[in-house]
Amino acid sequence: ECLYLLVDFTSNIGEMERSRAYLQTMHERVSSLADRSVEARSLAVAATAALLRQEYRESLELTKRGLELQIAINDRDGEAASRGRLAVTAAWLADYDTAIREFDLTLKAYESIGNKRGLAVAHANRVLLFMRLGLLREALHSCERSNALFEVVQEKRTVVVNHVNASFINIHLGNPEAAKALAEKALIAAREIGFPVFEAAALSNLGNAERALGNFDAAIRHIEAGIALRRPIQEARDFVD
Repeated sequence: ECLYLLVDFTSNIGEMERSRAYLQTMHERVSSLADRSVEARSLAVAATAALLRQEYRESLELTKRGLELQIAINDRDGEAASRGRLAVTAAWLADYDTAIREFDLTLKAYESIGNKRGLAVAHANRVLLFMRLGLLREALHSCERSNALFEVVQEKRTVVVNHVNASFINIHLGNPEAAKALAEKALIAAREIGFPVFEAAALSNLGNAERALGNFDAAIRHIEAGIALRRPIQEARDFVD
């Protein structure tokens, strides 16, 4: 259980070498236990770490293996989470039919078991699919549905993600003032909880909003700060744009 958490923490703050070391130790511990629920959980943890490293096909395969186990042992929370991860990964891989189907199944599963945190995360993650399909207003609505659950869930990380995504969407809808305000909120919250990938994304959005508003010096400063954060924790292909 401690190793699950250590993999999650190090993956989210971008310490990928430490994450891989904890993953290796986790796999060694799990292989010594004849417990299918432990195996399913370890596959989910490994799949999430792969997703955060942008290794989408690896994440997809690990998630499929975990999902089979979760269905077999009737782990409904685990199944819902795996379907949500399948949907996100499929969206990144441009398999939109799978992404749409799995998001629908994820939302139904979380609603059936009354898991509001799961619902908040699923609505936040579905924004990615809508953005990739160019359905920007639907994406904003999904952000709003996720944020509406904040009082119950108290999930700051999800709110940061929603603010970053809503800021990006508003840039593309031609609303730089709204984009700037949302990016500033996301930046403050990301720094409060130590979430560097989304701190960098907030800085990028802030810079792009300032560029659209004609404030070029601040735009360059914020975009360069975002790149500096990304360099040690992401591959160049993930921030080159």
